Amino acid sequence: MPSADQLPSQSVLRNDRRIGQRVRITDLAWTWEVPRARGRLTIGPTRLVLQQAKVVNLSVTGAGLLALQNRAVHPGMRLAFLVGKATGVVQVRQIRSTFDEHSSYYGVRFVMLDDDLRRLLYELVAQDRIHHDPLWHTSR
Repeated sequence: MPSADQLPSQSVLRNDRRIGQRVRITDLAWTWEVPRARGRLTIGPTRLVLQQAKVVNLSVTGAGLLALQNRAVHPGMRLAFLVGKATGVVQVRQIRSTFDEHSSYYGVRFVMLDDDLRRLLYELVAQDRIHHDPLWHTSR
């Protein structure tokens, strides 16, 4: 799997005050429930499998993930995920190829987060702001 530095660049302006500002994350992974990739002629219900995904950037509205390429995942699809015991649902907004032919970059939007997960994600976004945003310190 490629590292976060090998992803297509996303410029983040530190003075940008929009709520969906992305921050780089280096140590968060989650497990999401994705459809099992199938052949074109397979008939029957789609089976779901658990798959690891590495969170590479995060905002209060969504995340960017690196995960194994899966032809059964497409934009608009909603997928359940968990971090520890906390759960949520995301909607896939975009899928981009990466330098590793076996992985893809998935841009997702949060649809539902339980309270524990919401608290964890907000803390991660706030930590980045505390370290890099001078207004955080002067306005408090």
